[in-house]
Amino acid sequence: MYPDYSNVRLLEFDTRFAVFEEKYVRYDLNEPMELHGLDKLENVHVGIIFVDPPFLNEDCLKKTMVSVKLLSSHNYNSDSNNKTKILLNTGAVMKPVAKEFGLYETNFLPTHSSGLSNVFYSYSNFETDSLKWV
Repeated sequence: MYPDYSNVRLLEFDTRFAVFEEKYVRYDLNEPMELHGLDKLENVHVGIIFVDPPFLNEDCLKKTMVSVKLLSSHNYNSDSNNKTKILLNTGAVMKPVAKEFGLYETNFLPTHSSGLSNVFYSYSNFETDSLKWV
C-alpha cells in the first residue's frame, strides 16, 4: 500500500537530521569520496538520487557530483533501465555545470515557502510522463 522506504538514506551535514537515526548519514561536501556508513550499499542498485547542493557555485556542484557518481558508480552511464536516476535542484546559473554531468533542465520548478532569492531549476538525466526536459 505504501512505498518501501527501508533503503532511503539522507546524506546531510546538519546533525539535526540525526533524529532519523540509521536513515541519516553525515555528509561533508569537502570530503565527497567519504560516504560514511554507506559501505553496505556496495552491491545495491541505487535507483534515484535527489540532489540539493548547499551553495550556488561550480566547486560545490562538482564536489557533490563526485559523491553522486560514487553512489551510482556501477550504473551512472548505463543506457539501460538500470541507470540511476538523478534529480538536481539548483540555481539557473548552474545549468552549464549540470549539463557537464548529463543533467538537463526540466519542467519542474522548485519553490520554497519563504521564497527563493535566485532562479532555481530542476535538472535530470531522465524523463517521465510528467517530468520533461525543456
